[in-house]
Amino acid sequence: MSALWLLTASAWAQTVPSVPAVDAAGPAPVVDAVGLGLVPPVAVDDALVVRADLGVARDLLVWQAEDGVDGPGAEAAAVGTAWRLDLAAAAGFGPLRLGTALPLFVVGRGDLAEGGAAVAGDLRVEGKLDLLGAAGVDGPIGVGVLAGAELPLGAVAHGLGEAGPAGDAALLVDGEGGPLWAGVRGGVRFRKQAADRGLVLDEALCLAGGLTVEVLDVTWLGGEVAHEGPLGSPFSADPAAATELRGLVTRGFGAVRVQAMGGAGLGEGVGAPAWRAGLALTYGQPAAALAPPAPPEPPAASEE
Repeated sequence: MSALWLLTASAWAQTVPSVPAVDAAGPAPVVDAVGLGLVPPVAVDDALVVRADLGVARDLLVWQAEDGVDGPGAEAAAVGTAWRLDLAAAAGFGPLRLGTALPLFVVGRGDLAEGGAAVAGDLRVEGKLDLLGAAGVDGPIGVGVLAGAELPLGAVAHGLGEAGPAGDAALLVDGEGGPLWAGVRGGVRFRKQAADRGLVLDEALCLAGGLTVEVLDVTWLGGEVAHEGPLGSPFSADPAAATELRGLVTRGFGAVRVQAMGGAGLGEGVGAPAWRAGLALTYGQPAAALAPPAPPEPPAASEE
């Protein structure tokens, strides 16, 4: 939750501020994440994967009045309740995975918004490259890269999208041992600077890490943390710095995975919610299932 200061009583009392033109949507799920949502495995395991995430978050962006009619500290939700549906698909080509994703939002009523608006978020295309192979199979760890680009479709007017084209590049590292799997993702987000009433969102350092444990056959418990902060001072008290913690339960049913998630922001920051919850459905088609059948062997020559 981000507390942004309104500096005058008259501005608070006489003019209701509009939603700031910044991206407070928070991190998006990764299409081929398995027991987590924000950190994918390095390996490209599926030739085809599709994912749908339905979630809701509360108080992604909050104004706080320094001196208003309700007294110092009175708050107003700029982005109150936001429902989000992420639709994503990707295809694997050996060590390379290419994908696309689109978030759709329904904005609930907030103190600075009437609510009920349905908007498309930023359209994303991305690629992941496995550099060392699957952890636990080709070596003790896996190393890869993930990069993407986003095209804004107007959600910034509701505080849920970028002000201009954006992109990111990250290093992926994961490792596996027994029932445990751990992964980290670290990189830089490039964006057009968004500045509105003293709040500035610019290039940022983006970090995420998580751990899963397989407690039953194809059932995972996981936890992950994500942080984004200004590139020059990523861990400062700047309102543009946000941290979120999530817990997840994932169950596999053949090629289908069902996942439940709950989380909350740690402290205040743009996109760090008071709470967040969601459900995800993923279908992954292994490459072997799509491979053409091997030609039949010729009959053995008969001996005379």
